[in-house]
Amino acid sequence: MSSKPGAVPRVSDHLPTVEIRISDVPATVVESMTLATLVLALFTTAITAIRRGEPAQNVDQVLLRAACWRAAHDGLGGRALDLEGVRLVPARHAVSRLLDHTAPTRADFGELDQVTASLEMMLDHGNGAIVQRRTLARRSNVADVIDECARHTFEGCNPQTDTAPAV
Repeated sequence: MSSKPGAVPRVSDHLPTVEIRISDVPATVVESMTLATLVLALFTTAITAIRRGEPAQNVDQVLLRAACWRAAHDGLGGRALDLEGVRLVPARHAVSRLLDHTAPTRADFGELDQVTASLEMMLDHGNGAIVQRRTLARRSNVADVIDECARHTFEGCNPQTDTAPAV
């Protein structure tokens, strides 16, 4: 978890890896798998475009930081900064564009429908951050939030087989 809202991906200086920093830690196995699949699809899509010689969009760093701040501030329930139109849009719209952008890669992975369904569920019912805020607003007790987080962490897990659910 990043200590700075809106931290951006960093390429490692000594490893062939990219570090992804996120503002909210996924609360469930399904959320974690969805995030991992989306990150992999996003970078695979970018690498494919680079190999094809497609030019990368030049994004003003101030706008990029503003978009990261807005995402960290509002989360899935708020608005996102559309960098192309330089305007605020519902986060749902930004997620839809991300799904469209990564659809061919996710289809190659066999994860097209699963990730879409998982994200639609998070948009409709809330992700870990939204659940935590709701719990705190409803109960006004941090211990209740921790209990709710623990319950959600194991949601969808089968302790008998120790396998993760399908996304």
